[in-house]
Amino acid sequence: MKVEQKFRVCAQNVDKFNKIKISAIMNYFQELATLHSDSAKDGIYYMDKNNGAWVVINWRMKMYSSLKWNEEFTVTTWSRKFEKIYAYRDYKMCNQKGELVAIASSRWIYFDFKTNSIKNPPMDVIERYQSEDVMIFGTDDFKKLKEHENQELIYTYAIQKKDIDWNNHVNNVVYVDMIQEVLDENARIEEIEILYKKECKYGANVNVYCAKVSDKEMFFSLKDKETGTLHVVAHVTLDLYQERIN
Repeated sequence: MKVEQKFRVCAQNVDKFNKIKISAIMNYFQELATLHSDSAKDGIYYMDKNNGAWVVINWRMKMYSSLKWNEEFTVTTWSRKFEKIYAYRDYKMCNQKGELVAIASSRWIYFDFKTNSIKNPPMDVIERYQSEDVMIFGTDDFKKLKEHENQELIYTYAIQKKDIDWNNHVNNVVYVDMIQEVLDENARIEEIEILYKKECKYGANVNVYCAKVSDKEMFFSLKDKETGTLHVVAHVTLDLYQERIN
């Protein structure tokens, strides 16, 4: 079953060039996925009853165009399939003309917060999602990302209270904002793939490392400053542009 909803671009979700932020796009995707889970009785308010919740481990997104403030757009998401301990979810965003703005794919595990371990999702939960085997990227594959050998420390970010979500750890989108801080203001992410390794909590200091392969390709590692714990590895392809507000 596909879930679809219309939105408008809020003022706080555009950058200085009046372009929708990539973190905002991810938030819209995340919001609709959460609404879908809630309709399947598997959302925030069902965690205790189901004794578990979904945790994202892979994320891939590709940009095709952009949106400006107050433009209307449509987000669509669907549960694609369940395979062993994994669940796959895809997304797309289209402008008013029906043209693609962005597509994304994600892979999730079902996590038991009481035992702090991965478990198989209940069969009745799986059935309620009514999965559709439509692959937005045409493949299941996610890159086997690892730390780049030539990475350099760029800056350290102190996790704030505002970064924490209802799972009591840093929200997935916050890591993208950390990566965005490294980029030139005229550079826009064209494609990003993320591997989430370990959750991060309030009070942590995260070292942001970057390896620049070319002007358009970069690798990132986000690690705990004190313990060296690896939280995120990401591969980014950039679209370099100079466009301003029309």
